[in-house]
Amino acid sequence: MEQWVIRFIFGAKIYFKSSFIPRLDEPDLTSVGECVFGANGVLLRNTMFYPGGVARYGKVDISDQVMILDRAVVSPDTAVKERVMVAPITAVYNDTIHEEGTVLLGTPAMNLTRKKADDVEMEITSEPLIFLLLQCFIFIYFKYIVIILTLSAFYANGVVFWRFFYCDCYLGNGAAIGISFVIFPLSLLALVLVCLALCLAIKWIVIGNFERFQSKGLIAVDSWDVFRWMVANQLIHTASPFVLQLIDEFWLTALFWKMMGAKIGTNTRIDPDVLLLEVDLLEIGDNCRVEEEATLLCHRFNDGGLKLERIVIPSNSYIQNRAVILPGSEVRDEHVTMLPLTPLNPGEKVTAGHWQGSPAERVNIKTGKPLQMAATRRSTLLTERTSISVRGIV
Repeated sequence: MEQWVIRFIFGAKIYFKSSFIPRLDEPDLTSVGECVFGANGVLLRNTMFYPGGVARYGKVDISDQVMILDRAVVSPDTAVKERVMVAPITAVYNDTIHEEGTVLLGTPAMNLTRKKADDVEMEITSEPLIFLLLQCFIFIYFKYIVIILTLSAFYANGVVFWRFFYCDCYLGNGAAIGISFVIFPLSLLALVLVCLALCLAIKWIVIGNFERFQSKGLIAVDSWDVFRWMVANQLIHTASPFVLQLIDEFWLTALFWKMMGAKIGTNTRIDPDVLLLEVDLLEIGDNCRVEEEATLLCHRFNDGGLKLERIVIPSNSYIQNRAVILPGSEVRDEHVTMLPLTPLNPGEKVTAGHWQGSPAERVNIKTGKPLQMAATRRSTLLTERTSISVRGIV
């Protein structure tokens, strides 16, 4: 439904069967082809501002069968060719060299050959129209429910004050104000409990346990299971982030995700705006820290379908803000630190130390330079120009 609004009201050229349309700066300057997939946090930039107040506008052209993964950025005057896969936290510019069917990985992007996985490859498809309409209506009504609950909590103290101020019980102004101040935190507490209870009910009724989805292997995008997966994630992440940030207590965030099915160790601190999906498949050890807007996803779109896999974060790990951990990657040791804006892609393995960049490299935290004794993933890929498997990215 979103692509229909962007296409017919704001002027973007978007094929109606494209899935998960990314955020657009200037729809008039954006063209998205057939069966395009855009993941969480993708940004198609039509504008850039430079020092001195100079602005540049440019078209962004995304061809057919393109996959753009988490937090990737496409700059103005850029055309992405057919069947190209843009890896997480990758920047694509108008002078980025690439061919049809390749993989763009890293910042700046490396152009790598793409191999087919061993699995049977599925064509990137869109959800059936009935599923799109159902998602739209469900999301709209649920969003209004959350808004009504939020407004009710904030206006409850005003109603109480009015009731006691104008009643015939002879309470003074001070008593009425005192009662309203007592009611306000209680109404906020009720809002938190109701919203989190809604999230729990949605997860266990619509999904149950995500391990059952994992056992199904590769799931087609146009299937009933993917529809349930999308609806549950949309509703849960509509209601939970606001109330968790409202309280902003590590113990409440950890308790909520434990009740949702995650395995979280003792003294592990998770910020309330961390993006966690399919938490039945997530295990975080003791004494870990996961900072704001980090992303831990237990799903990937492999060969055009949805596939769920487990993520294990060992004890004493530190995932800093906006880092991305994807399934199929491996954190082998304790005492691993993923620095900000560092992705860990499927097929990558990290050991104890500090890791930064896209692709992730182990660095000396004092100098910021890669360790001399370790062959970095970027240098290896650039030197060998080796081919990379589809399952090594998504």
